[in-house]
Amino acid sequence: MSGRSIAQPSAFIAGERDPVRAFVPGVDLYADPGVACSDFRSSTIIPGIGHWVQQEAPEETNAALEAFVRGL
Repeated sequence: MSGRSIAQPSAFIAGERDPVRAFVPGVDLYADPGVACSDFRSSTIIPGIGHWVQQEAPEETNAALEAFVRGL
């Protein structure tokens, strides 16, 4: 629904080289990942990693998830 935000605690984890990041030419879609979240906790962009962060960088992904959960 347009105009509504995600109210629960949230975090964003992505790869620096994810092609989704540049789907709109000239726009970094990762520039403000918490824009639609009222309780945004963190953003983790993993350097050198593409779209499948959990497979490409499992240790880094798990570390970001663990940090988020510890902060709840």
